[in-house]
Amino acid sequence: FELSIVIIQICMKTRHLNGGIISIHDILRMITNDPNHLNYKHVTIEDIIRSIDKIKVLGNGYRLLNIHGLRMLVSVPIELNRDHEELFEVSQENSLAHHENSLSYLYINDELMYSHRGWTSERFYFAIKPLINEGIVWIDIYNGK
Repeated sequence: FELSIVIIQICMKTRHLNGGIISIHDILRMITNDPNHLNYKHVTIEDIIRSIDKIKVLGNGYRLLNIHGLRMLVSVPIELNRDHEELFEVSQENSLAHHENSLSYLYINDELMYSHRGWTSERFYFAIKPLINEGIVWIDIYNGK
């Protein structure tokens, strides 16, 4: 359970940066590069997934989500539906297409959802509102948009 506790600590430390959704690869990188976690230098993705399975029994909203082959840990107690997953997928597709394999520039708007999935603005705003309310996504205004 020690690795599970380290994962929970990482989720708590990064929640203000990622809204409570973090990739398994980021967790692995943070654990193996942290000098305070020398015991975990040989941790694998599989070890992290097993530890997350142990956390899930606590019922605190910890669960895995697969977005375009990228395993993400959700650490906020919100029920994500298929529309939410599609928002994340399009955001990831757009980020990877424009920022050379970096997920640091994720963004989404109604125009992207229309062009990628044919969504109406109403569907976009209905799906995004709970994510904004829970602090999973933020509103940024860039060039008037």
